[in-house]
Amino acid sequence: MFKKLVLRQKIMNLKDDVGNSINKFQNKTEDYLNKFKNKFDAKDIISILDSLNDLKVLVIGECILDEYVFCDVMERAKKEPILVFKHSYTELYAGGVLAIANHAANFADNVSLITSASKDEKTMNFLRGKLNSKILLNIFPDMHNTVLIKRRYVYSYKNTKVFEVYSHSNYEISNTTEKEIIAYLKDNMDHFDVVIVGDFGHGLITSGIRETILSKRKFLAINAQTNSGNLGYNYITKYKNFDYTTLTEEELRLPLQDSKSGVGDLAKTLAGLINCKKICTTLGTRGIIYYEDKIHESPVFSRYVVDTVGAGDAILAITAMLAYKKVDPEIIPFVGNCVGALAIRIMGNKEPINPIDLNRFITNLLK
Repeated sequence: MFKKLVLRQKIMNLKDDVGNSINKFQNKTEDYLNKFKNKFDAKDIISILDSLNDLKVLVIGECILDEYVFCDVMERAKKEPILVFKHSYTELYAGGVLAIANHAANFADNVSLITSASKDEKTMNFLRGKLNSKILLNIFPDMHNTVLIKRRYVYSYKNTKVFEVYSHSNYEISNTTEKEIIAYLKDNMDHFDVVIVGDFGHGLITSGIRETILSKRKFLAINAQTNSGNLGYNYITKYKNFDYTTLTEEELRLPLQDSKSGVGDLAKTLAGLINCKKICTTLGTRGIIYYEDKIHESPVFSRYVVDTVGAGDAILAITAMLAYKKVDPEIIPFVGNCVGALAIRIMGNKEPINPIDLNRFITNLLK
């Protein structure tokens, strides 16, 4: 009897903790939105997003395909201590800079993409089918640089990832391909308003390409991603003297070798170190901290998660264009969290952010 009473009390305490956590989240979000609505109207934010359609955007980086293998659990293997899964179905999404370009092209009418991939019929048909028709695709084929496939095995019942396999890790492009991309950049970068670099650390952004990009004084938005294939070798500190970056908290802390300081303080430190005046740091369930002269914070607006893969790419693409427009700094983290709330409801990079959905989400938040 005593054990039952103890268990009942533990359950009640757990319910109270969950309830308090939800209330705290709701109160923080409501307080933020009430203050934000006093300064900004939904129509004003939507008007700014609509104004992005006249931008000329160049996206450069690795071509990555996200393969999702959906499986059902069968049973433990009879002769080994492992679970056995039954394959259900497979979906293939356009990831990496393909996803960034798709997000950008849903808002800007003029988007060009530079990447490396095979020009065989199967690959080209896939890319044509997955990329927005407005995107001008510039593929530089390279015998040493194959398309990276990130294959994720997913437990179908709960959409839970079991494990992930890379088809390869890092294959740096050949000197010939590097020279071709550099020549294209030198001839064409001046034609664009915004250049978005998706450096996933898998071999396309060589030191020569990086130096060429940085030598052109265009508005540069850069993400140097930390992932399983490049941990410790692909920090944002490789880049200096540019305009805007989005980072996860890990991507901010690792190059500075600081696990304890506040995110805002670290953003200020990084801004001085790399001479980048606009730093957007995504913090998962804790929202976004944006640094531009001073710190601006925004909480998350949704905790409904289907998949977090690709959310950072969506935030980079859309907030980079806003940063170019020199919008009020408080708008950047707000829109970033709106984009993130929509992106985590999509499985991987299955679909880009839809402007209509984003406008509706903003309108509902700011009623």
